[in-house]
Amino acid sequence: MQPVGNSQRPWVEKGIVYALTAAVLGAPLGRLFQNLTLKEGRAMKILIAGPGCPRCQETEQNVFNACAELDLAADISHVYNPNEYSKLGVNTTPAVLVDGKVAVSGRVPTVDELKKLLSGAG
Repeated sequence: MQPVGNSQRPWVEKGIVYALTAAVLGAPLGRLFQNLTLKEGRAMKILIAGPGCPRCQETEQNVFNACAELDLAADISHVYNPNEYSKLGVNTTPAVLVDGKVAVSGRVPTVDELKKLLSGAG
């Protein structure tokens, strides 16, 4: 698979669901699908916004870790293009959006903070 644009991770730009990533982190895949957190009949959508700097990468990893610790399967993607994430209401990065709403912006959230945020959002 060839990188798309400047990304070294094209599967992120294509918005592929990260259920397999959570499985690699140690949660059994079958249990993840059984425990999908649904909001209004759909899976929670988590979006990381930022240009791909180390802080954005740390934010993305913290989101994965929080989801894995909560046994939460979610549609996780990363928007690298500043024009795209500014349309979403993001002014400072890194940012985390949950179901289209900016939840954290301008700093790297901790795993514990994200776990509180995500368990309250479902």
